[in-house]
Amino acid sequence: MKYLILIFSLVFTTLLVSPEESFAQVTCEGSPAINTHVDRKKVRKWNNCVGTQLYIKTGITFEYFGEFKNGKREGKG
Repeated sequence: MKYLILIFSLVFTTLLVSPEESFAQVTCEGSPAINTHVDRKKVRKWNNCVGTQLYIKTGITFEYFGEFKNGKREGKG
């Protein structure tokens, strides 16, 4: 029984700190980014972080806040 508890705790701890689950805790450098030429280059460099990207079109602002991976929106936003 001791070994079963030890194995369970090791597996559970490994799941808690897995890179796939923990990557989105860092704020993207330069966030928020507005949809301009300069900021599009900046967003392309965002990887494994959380940020805000703003699109302004005909006076209306669209906002995406969420995870970015390899410069693209990833997951829920």
